[in-house]
Amino acid sequence: MNKMLVSVIGILAVIIAVSMLYYIDNPVFFDIFGLIVFTFLFITGISMLKSKEKMPDWVGFIILIIGVLGLIVDGVMVFKEYILG
Repeated sequence: MNKMLVSVIGILAVIIAVSMLYYIDNPVFFDIFGLIVFTFLFITGISMLKSKEKMPDWVGFIILIIGVLGLIVDGVMVFKEYILG
């Protein structure tokens, strides 16, 4: 995958995740989003375990982006709720 394309997708994903924090006040959305994310990780993990071949780079990229976005969303939610009160 082109490094420039990967960078643009990553930056857009971070912007979307941060903007979601201000427009979505219903925590149920994040539960549904988390269910979809963990389902993807479950299926990807199973396919990685069953496969004898090296997985393509895009799989690692998607898992990395999911982790970064999850940290941003959950980190800001925890900061706003528990640290700022």
